Amino acid sequence: MKETLLFLLSFIFIVGVNAQDLSVNPDPVTKELSVEDGDVKVDFTITNNTSRETEVWWEMDRGAAPDEWDFYLCDVNLCYTPAVTSCPCNKPNFLAGNSTNIYMMHVVPNGVAGSGVVNLRILEECEGDVSIIEIPITYEVSGTTSTQFEDINNNITIYPNPSSQSIRIMEDREVSEIIIYNLIGKKIKRLNHSPGQSHDISELDRGIYLLRMLNEDQNILKVSRLTKR
Repeated sequence: MKETLLFLLSFIFIVGVNAQDLSVNPDPVTKELSVEDGDVKVDFTITNNTSRETEVWWEMDRGAAPDEWDFYLCDVNLCYTPAVTSCPCNKPNFLAGNSTNIYMMHVVPNGVAGSGVVNLRILEECEGDVSIIEIPITYEVSGTTSTQFEDINNNITIYPNPSSQSIRIMEDREVSEIIIYNLIGKKIKRLNHSPGQSHDISELDRGIYLLRMLNEDQNILKVSRLTKR
């Protein structure tokens, strides 16, 4: 009898976690912004329409969004870094019965225009294959992008990369300024640049940074990643 009761309770829990139990607002989730914007968030809510607590996890797929863009999610527990693309197994999201829970998806466009869709999958088990719901979040970033400097962009390169002390820029004849950002879009350092110049980065903490390279008219030539050792 006890085993039968446990089986029935398990069955009820499993079939109860489905798309009808959770709702998203707004639907669809969209955000328009400019290349001049830094860290921009879009708020949305997930509502548990059942009377019982539901335990879920999430997984993020950035799709075909520009490589220069960075995304990070703030769930009901905390805000993660752009390096985290799925909910840690030891930090599930507990959604109380009949509750509305606020989520925030952040994007840092790093001066690059374009469009992209981040697909947030809400999972019934950690690292699972079954989605309870999927939430596409559409971004439209408008403004002048560096595509007009495509020939230059293809050749601009940071070296050495990774680096612990200093860096140089290959094919830097058009580069007049370098702005260093961390992965959440905070400006760390602004450097004037002339062809052949090297830059000391020894004071930076270890980690990954984004370098925005501009010409004398303040047009963005390229955004590149730098790993500081």
